[in-house]
Amino acid sequence: DANFRYYTKPVTNTACVYIINRSLAINFHRILAQKPILRLLQIDFLINSLFVFLDKEKLVITSMHADPVIFDHGSSTGDYESLLAAGR
Repeated sequence: DANFRYYTKPVTNTACVYIINRSLAINFHRILAQKPILRLLQIDFLINSLFVFLDKEKLVITSMHADPVIFDHGSSTGDYESLLAAGR
C-alpha cells in the first residue's frame, strides 16, 4: 500500500498499462456500445471519458497508481519524445 497512490475519482496517467476487473470492462463496453463515437478518441482521452460517464452514474471506482511506477514509460525515460513536448 505504501507504493500506491489511491484516487477516489479515477484518473489516467498514461494509457500504457492498466489492469481492470470484469465489472469495469463490462461497463466500458456498455458505454462504448451506446456511444460508439467515443472510439475515435485517443486511448487516454477515451479512458478518461469513460470514467466521466461512470462517475455521473455514481459508480464507485478505486484508481491505484504505483509510485514508483512499475513499468517505464518511454516519454518519461527519454526513449521517446512526447508529441506534446515536440509541439505537434
